[in-house]
Amino acid sequence: MSMAGRRGSLAGLVVALVGLGLLGASCGSEDDGGGGFSYRTPTLDEVPVIDTAIRLPFDDYELSTADRIRMQDGETRLLVQCMAERGFTVRIGGDYTRPEKPIPKLSFSDVTMWGGPFGTLPLEHARRFGYKPEPGGPFVKGPGSYLSSPINRFLDTGGRDPDPAAEAAFYGESAEGDVTSDDACLAKVQDPLGTLVDTRDLQADLNKLARQHPRVEAAIRAWVACMRDRGYDYSDVWGASAEFSLQAVTQRQIKVAVDDVECTTESGWANYYYAAVADYQRQTLEHDPSLMEAALEAEKDRLAAVERELGK
Repeated sequence: MSMAGRRGSLAGLVVALVGLGLLGASCGSEDDGGGGFSYRTPTLDEVPVIDTAIRLPFDDYELSTADRIRMQDGETRLLVQCMAERGFTVRIGGDYTRPEKPIPKLSFSDVTMWGGPFGTLPLEHARRFGYKPEPGGPFVKGPGSYLSSPINRFLDTGGRDPDPAAEAAFYGESAEGDVTSDDACLAKVQDPLGTLVDTRDLQADLNKLARQHPRVEAAIRAWVACMRDRGYDYSDVWGASAEFSLQAVTQRQIKVAVDDVECTTESGWANYYYAAVADYQRQTLEHDPSLMEAALEAEKDRLAAVERELGK
């Protein structure tokens, strides 16, 4: 992501990054992950019925959500302190950072989404909260199969125009990409903490392969037909929740969410989709687990480094 792409409000971040999970990065044919390794197309003859407790093979190669929150909370304290030393009072955003003051006229729940795996929204939750998180419950920053990452750190302007001077002090570059500081807070704080390994392109590629599996495509068509019978015109399963990414809960949202959940159960698309994703992730790990192993070690090292810096 460019320096300019990291800037702006939480709303801008949501809009800019949603496509990462929904569309995936570019990759080769259905049997080629883009790196010369040919993936075997999963058979998917029998697939388990999944729910919110689903775990995928890659889940073993990242810190828990609680530890990622600890890591980002610690980074936030260090970044806020650095910016204060430069005369700026700021809020720092991130995928595992709860916004202190959301966009004006919108609440925290309005600018976030329910945090469970996409396609596993419980019916009772949909009836009460639509696609939004229960107060105090898990959340994500974008709808659909948004790929959260502890790498995402940005100035949270709360929907207001950014302060160019604060941005320069934080990023070390202007919005146009001109270098303005060799001692910017983002680099000054993060460089001693070590570099995280970004696995989102790989995950997005595998998600795209799963989405293109014939059984998944057929099940998604069944979902589209089910929703059409209920009066909607969504072209795929990602569209329903995306419509409400920056909206308060309304009766219409609740109705759409309930119909979405019921059509998801009827079509079984999530069962086929996650079975395909899991198969492709297993194939990746069997072929070469080094990237995911490095990602886990980098997160462990970053968390330990954050705690050391806070203890100084």
